Amino acid sequence: MSRELLQSVRDWFQAKARPFPWSDSKDPYAVWISEVMLQQTVVTAAVAPYIRWMARWPTLAALAASPESEVLAAWEGLGYASRARNLHRAACRLVASGKFTLPADYEELRCLPGIGDYTASALLAFAFDQPALTLDANLKRVFLRLGAEAQWTSGIEVRWRALWATLIDGPNSRASNLGIMQLGQLVCTARNPACGECPFASACLSRERGLTASIPAAKERTVTEKATVVGVFWKQEQFWLARPLKGRFSTLWLFPPLEPGKTPGHTSEGARNLTTRVHAYTRYKDTLSPLLIPWSDSGDPPLPENWIGCWMNPTEASRVALASVYRRILDEAKVLVGTSVAT
Repeated sequence: MSRELLQSVRDWFQAKARPFPWSDSKDPYAVWISEVMLQQTVVTAAVAPYIRWMARWPTLAALAASPESEVLAAWEGLGYASRARNLHRAACRLVASGKFTLPADYEELRCLPGIGDYTASALLAFAFDQPALTLDANLKRVFLRLGAEAQWTSGIEVRWRALWATLIDGPNSRASNLGIMQLGQLVCTARNPACGECPFASACLSRERGLTASIPAAKERTVTEKATVVGVFWKQEQFWLARPLKGRFSTLWLFPPLEPGKTPGHTSEGARNLTTRVHAYTRYKDTLSPLLIPWSDSGDPPLPENWIGCWMNPTEASRVALASVYRRILDEAKVLVGTSVAT
């Protein structure tokens, strides 16, 4: 790596840069929102949610003033709701301390809920013109191929951070990081990289040694699979939604799981199967078999231990945060029971 090679990737980036709503913003708040949305999310899938978010909460103060429940509902479809909760918590903490933007200091950023090394580095590089290195998966792949190294290690990271500090000044930090990120997205891809289009081709040891197909080395990915029957209970145009008090889904409303082979309540004859759906996220794959159950018992439907539930009409359900797959189940159920969401 050299200053000349980095300039070549900045030139490539300037010519090939893909325009997104956050591309030209140096507002720390806008950068923060976009970076958190892009975590484990396909870039194009974040465009519409980002536009809606910034229209609704254009500033740190606006976000802090909003109820957490509204923030969680707006995050629906973007992955773990804990990210939205941390955004809200961090905004509240900053505003309560008299600040109306994010700090330009790495340690201060790391002290905020949900901000790890990558997000802190991205803020410093993209919003504050500091020579930080934003080590996402794309940069790591490019760097591994440049050095013909199979797997990322702490030693490789130390070496690249030290080198980066000698090559980057503040004003070039943003374009250098973003350029290599986009290079990884469009050219130095995980499979079938387009080496002939790469501005780093002349310095790439993997290309020289014919190793691009085997670097990075494939990692074994363990996926935990589970099959669950969920109860979609309804009565008088209301649905029974629930959530666990702890765990991955403690901030989201769901349809509760049922004990296999058992339909609670004396109206089991009226139950009907809905479309089976797969909920895949990070290292988990849940196959959900929804059962639409009319409920006329005097009490509420059963819940697992440490869950809470609430009857909601479709309008109320549209305002709370549901995992996206459960939203699709709800939409199907509404059609079958003849209800509709008020607009």
